[in-house]
Amino acid sequence: MRRLVPLLLAACSADPAQTVRFPDDETDQPPVQAACASDLGKAIFDATRGVIDRGTVPAAHYSTQANAADPRPLIDGPQIFPAFRALIASAQHHVSLQTYVWEPGSDPANEILAGLTDLARRRASEAPNDPPVTVRFLFDVSTLNFGSTWTALPRTWASVQALGLDARHVRFELAGFYHLAMGNLHVKTLVVDGRDAIVTGANPQAHHNYAAPWRDAGFRFSGDVAVALLGDFDNAWRQSQLWTCGAREDVELDACGADPQPIEWTLAPSSVPASTCTGRDRRQRLRSRGKRRHARKMKGVKPAQSRTSARWPAIVRQSSSWPLSR
Repeated sequence: MRRLVPLLLAACSADPAQTVRFPDDETDQPPVQAACASDLGKAIFDATRGVIDRGTVPAAHYSTQANAADPRPLIDGPQIFPAFRALIASAQHHVSLQTYVWEPGSDPANEILAGLTDLARRRASEAPNDPPVTVRFLFDVSTLNFGSTWTALPRTWASVQALGLDARHVRFELAGFYHLAMGNLHVKTLVVDGRDAIVTGANPQAHHNYAAPWRDAGFRFSGDVAVALLGDFDNAWRQSQLWTCGAREDVELDACGADPQPIEWTLAPSSVPASTCTGRDRRQRLRSRGKRRHARKMKGVKPAQSRTSARWPAIVRQSSSWPLSR
């Protein structure tokens, strides 16, 4: 099974706009640990250093620095997929979405397609003479219809075609990651402009329809980690086949594929402030200083049960009734 490899995040200064092609010239360089990595991040880096070359992200992008993670998780489909829609609508250069299962007509799929309409409308209004935004959807495709089905490709093409998108503003490409039963593409990510990304466990399918969604979550990231996630998408895209038969289902699957061309990605300027690393280090120093002061103050003080610890068993009992992931 193809899963997203771990990506190490830290916060430091941002790089200017640039273009990149994966695997890039830095691929053969040894990975460099992020200067602002936490102790846990450093431990993970040391533990995984020997297998980085077996992953889906080039070594040069494995441990990234100029990052920001939104502390508010996206809980369930009604929060996850509207966030997808908003991020898609903000694109300047490219939209890269990969998922395991796509079910046309589901609430999440319709929400994402609405993001394409929003994007086309915004581009026509704000940048009518700029090059089109390229939207790439990549689906897992089991030729045995195990989990994911190949008919999602022509049906999604038909759904996008029905939107009537102006090719001067939005250009759409669709590809399938083909396999029999094992070795599937199980990643669910959305990356926009190599600047912002959402990572989730939720597929755009009826299980996550808004009336009674399954339990899941999504997380938003900005900065260099989005470039690393773009590298992961590029890795899967190069192993896939472009869908070339439009909305037709009365065709042989083998007759509807073409090898994708290498992509030179334009990276939008990062929204992460250059002072992020400095501010984070200062906060860490202040936190450590506060802990030392507290330890000195508590020297010789007899331990006592706090009000919080006294309530803890009740909290544990309550938590046992929380819904679990399905």
